[in-house]
Amino acid sequence: MIKNDSCIGISRKNICRNAIAFFWPIIILLCLLSYSRGLNGDFVFDDGALIKNDQFYANEANPLKCWDRGFWSDGRGGLYRPLTVFSYWLNVKFFGLHSPLFRSFNLLLHILSVFLLYLLARKLSAGKTCAMIAAFLFAVHPLHSEAVIPAFGRAELLCAAFMMLALIFHVSRKNPKTSALLAGISFVLALWSKEHAVAFLPLCLMYDLLLGKLKDRKLIFRYCIYIAFFGLFIFSKFEAMHSIIPEKDMTEALVDNRLALSPAPERIVGAVRIQGLALAKFAWPAVLSHDYSYAQILPSRSVYDSRALITIIIFLGAPLLLLYLYPKRRMLIIFLVSAYAICIMPAGNFIVPAGTIFAERLTYIPSIWLCIFFSLAFIRLSSKIPFSMSILIIVSILGILSCRTAIRCHDWQDRMSLALAGVRASPQSIKTWGNLAVQFEEAKQFREAVAACDIAIGIYPEDSSIYLKRGTYHTRLQLYDAAEKDFLKSLSLNPDNLQAGVNLAIVLANTGRREASREILKGILKKNPSHPAAAKMLETMEKP
Repeated sequence: MIKNDSCIGISRKNICRNAIAFFWPIIILLCLLSYSRGLNGDFVFDDGALIKNDQFYANEANPLKCWDRGFWSDGRGGLYRPLTVFSYWLNVKFFGLHSPLFRSFNLLLHILSVFLLYLLARKLSAGKTCAMIAAFLFAVHPLHSEAVIPAFGRAELLCAAFMMLALIFHVSRKNPKTSALLAGISFVLALWSKEHAVAFLPLCLMYDLLLGKLKDRKLIFRYCIYIAFFGLFIFSKFEAMHSIIPEKDMTEALVDNRLALSPAPERIVGAVRIQGLALAKFAWPAVLSHDYSYAQILPSRSVYDSRALITIIIFLGAPLLLLYLYPKRRMLIIFLVSAYAICIMPAGNFIVPAGTIFAERLTYIPSIWLCIFFSLAFIRLSSKIPFSMSILIIVSILGILSCRTAIRCHDWQDRMSLALAGVRASPQSIKTWGNLAVQFEEAKQFREAVAACDIAIGIYPEDSSIYLKRGTYHTRLQLYDAAEKDFLKSLSLNPDNLQAGVNLAIVLANTGRREASREILKGILKKNPSHPAAAKMLETMEKP
């Protein structure tokens, strides 16, 4: 787009030349310093259901079966990410169910993504200095810790790496047919990593539009290849899942994403406001939280949300200011802003409701463009100050971000540390207190688990699952009256909560009301004749 920037002055040239020569060692050192504290942690959060408890990885010997199943073992959500599943399969086959090696492989993928970002920025003619600063920033930013550290973040890493590789091949004009084929292969690998890679197609269109190349008939061949590989993804998903569109479970929307229950105008306005939060976290990542604890965020109640308006002003105002200060880079600036907007669409609740209202790992791909944009802005704004001062500022920024990432990595050590960090960061989230209660349960600290449930109920008293949890903990403490009230409340909020019915039957049996317990169990078996716990308990009670 624009010719590479030159480094003015001998000292500046020497520093740029040395930085490029030691680029790889510096990147590796920065990543190790930032993330090493998180490598020895346990499987946390979704890692358990996704990997640790999925017998597929331990029992399946055929790697092609990774393309014949959903992302989750039960196929929930209709998610299809076979390349990510294959990477988990390789991890288990070579190293076993060992969390540190899952995390180490993630870190290697992150380092690869940093290098690819540098190459992509160079291909976009952002300049050597801009590409280096963007790569350093991307390497150490604490907002990326949720994608880099836990095993479940690997989908983001693989998708980002292959999508950037596809863009690099698309931008390349050497050997057009070969580069188009390699871009298409990278595209489908990105799609097999995570479906959000669909953003690659509009990114290519935007890039070619800004360069005025859409009229070039040679591009038809490229886009035909891309569409063919996209068709391959659709075909493979349909063969494995018998569906194409991901499914949304609305039963958890009240806890995980209340935007899903909002009318489209309010949902979009709320999504814009939440992108303001994402930008704020990128600029000032002082408080970070694990996935779903952002459920404390409430949707916008009106399309006239002042915070959404402020987000729009910042999102448009900052690029306009940079365009005014840096007119020679206008095409690159417009592309970066457009690319960011395109990449937040799939998971930003703009088109359809997503599985979560906000999650830090979802910023991993969009932040590629933010890092390049920030680097451009920094280069332009620092042109009026001494070069040594510019170096001091950028080194200070990277040092602060690296330290924050190292501190953040400690939160991912185990499930208890993660649950405690979530409560500190999002004290108004029912999900964080529920997670903490589960960790207290595993530690046999049932009174503390009850206290965590009390707080969750105080935040949102209409969630039947919290009463089910608290009733279970009351049962463990032999507080049967309190347990009975909790299970009855859980059933009143959700009559289909069969587990609450089974637990209530247990309490009634333990307090001598065996006939009432039998009636509850019979009612459960009428709804679900194959319910194992109810059937086994009723059989035991009816024995002479």
